[in-house]
Amino acid sequence: MMVKMLLVLLLIVLKEAGPTAAQTCSSSCSSTSCTCSNMGLTSVPQDLPTTITNLDLSGNAISTLNQAEFSRYRSLKTLGLDSNPIPIINNGTFQDLTNLQTLYLHKNQLASLPANAFAGLSNLTYLSINENQLTSLPADIFAGLGNLRELYLYMNQLSNLPAGAFEGLGSLEELDIGINQLIGLPADMFEGLRSLDYLSFDDNQLTSLPADIFPVLANFSGVRLSDNPWQCDCNMLPFKQLMTGSHIFEYLIICAGPANLTGLSLLNDVNPEDMCEETTKAPSTVRTTTLASTPNLAASCSSESDSAFWKNCIAIQFWKKASCRKRCRKCRKKCSKCSKKFRKVCPDRATRRNTCLQEFRETCS
Repeated sequence: MMVKMLLVLLLIVLKEAGPTAAQTCSSSCSSTSCTCSNMGLTSVPQDLPTTITNLDLSGNAISTLNQAEFSRYRSLKTLGLDSNPIPIINNGTFQDLTNLQTLYLHKNQLASLPANAFAGLSNLTYLSINENQLTSLPADIFAGLGNLRELYLYMNQLSNLPAGAFEGLGSLEELDIGINQLIGLPADMFEGLRSLDYLSFDDNQLTSLPADIFPVLANFSGVRLSDNPWQCDCNMLPFKQLMTGSHIFEYLIICAGPANLTGLSLLNDVNPEDMCEETTKAPSTVRTTTLASTPNLAASCSSESDSAFWKNCIAIQFWKKASCRKRCRKCRKKCSKCSKKFRKVCPDRATRRNTCLQEFRETCS
């Protein structure tokens, strides 16, 4: 009698406790799909149908992925592991998933990846590793992913990319490495990326672009490169000289420096002559410009109207650059006119900002 009562009590407790997360997961499966998101799972269930092609484990509490974790599910084509607290992926985790096409790993806590993290995924076409904590990538991390078409690495903490990082990704069409800490791009970054059509590297720490990257970017249908601290100086001059306004990405480069060009559009507002000007006072050995050596100086402000223009130009539009930084076409047009005239009258860069400017002030005041 006592045993019978204990069994009844046990059944009642089990009924009130409800099914376990693993049991709930398996009960959500069909022969081809299991949707087990937000179930509190702490590991990959091992009792699911081996025939499934879609497995959604997003939004759980999975923190470890062991080697050959998915060896039972070799038919998988889509695997969702996003929004878990996974800090690392061990070598060989996905090696048995040769049919996998889509892998979601975004919104985890990945700080690093082993070189063979994606070994065996030869049929993968979509990979999201965005919104993690990656600071670097192994050189051959994407080796063997020749069918990959979309790769998302945005919102990590990458400061550089290894040489040949994307080598072998001949089918890649879309690459997003925005919102990282990149300070430069590998010289061979685009070698072999013959199918790439969309590239985003906005909101990084890039300061300049080499000229040889311009024709590459021009072939893409979409390029995002805004919100970088572009330095519109001599390093950027070769790139500037190729700009024609024919591509949208050209309008997205806004100068963060030097100080006299801050806030200006590299395409519309910056003249090539301004990009390599001396920013410090010329040494005393530099030739001194005189009125005789710049014969156009006195003539340029001989009339009352010219004198008024130069006075206003030097005091407000050119020297202080106040109106140049305003985002209005009229302001920038007036500033550009002033700058061009000033360079014409003072052609010597070494003395333009000191001696010649001082003579302008004295002559045209």
